[in-house]
Amino acid sequence: MDDYQVFNDAEHFEREGAKFLKRLSAYWNWDHRMVLTPTVWREPRTRSQLNLYREWLNRLAEFFSTKNGQFSPDDMHDICRHQFLGYETKRIGNTEIRDQLRSTANGRISRLDMSEYMTKVDHWALEMGCQLPHPDDNEYTKYKRART
Repeated sequence: MDDYQVFNDAEHFEREGAKFLKRLSAYWNWDHRMVLTPTVWREPRTRSQLNLYREWLNRLAEFFSTKNGQFSPDDMHDICRHQFLGYETKRIGNTEIRDQLRSTANGRISRLDMSEYMTKVDHWALEMGCQLPHPDDNEYTKYKRART
């Protein structure tokens, strides 16, 4: 079951809200109280951002592998998340797992947050001497242009 439901407007909430609550109620362990916290919907990161980010990870891995040993794109992803996103505590059922790298997975990071994260990665790469590509047709490049 999804752990959230997006409502587009008041009519959508009136039409679908009761169904969502009924579905949620069927799966909830009523030995515990429930808290519903409304939040503003933020568009998740885009495929365009993800594709460029993956290209950057490949470029960073190649760049750093020529200087400091062998790095994979996954290694670079972990290094970037460590430096720029930080850590969080995750809950899986009743189990709490501390100090996990924050995720860039779709639904866990917004389009805006992904763009801001990519800006930090881009600046860091440049400081290290690694020029990353910025294709014209990419969502991140459009974001960057709009901010300058």
